[in-house]
Amino acid sequence: MGVCALLALRVGLQDGGASSLAQAAFLGGASFLLAWVGHVRGAQLGRDVARAPSVRLIGFAGLVAVIAAVGVGWELLRAMLA
Repeated sequence: MGVCALLALRVGLQDGGASSLAQAAFLGGASFLLAWVGHVRGAQLGRDVARAPSVRLIGFAGLVAVIAAVGVGWELLRAMLA
């Protein structure tokens, strides 16, 4: 996801497209949230007692999925209308 964000940023900077820059921002934010969720969950599993994921962690994972879906949907819509 991070590589896709960098590629979208490159396209946006070369073409000057605002939608590519917005997509890069969405994907970059989703990449950051995904890495954070993985880090937190890894720390939870590394403790002696394995617990179910917290509600906040599930919420952040859902937010990452929504951000990624918005980015993909935006690009598909843009490609269909072009």
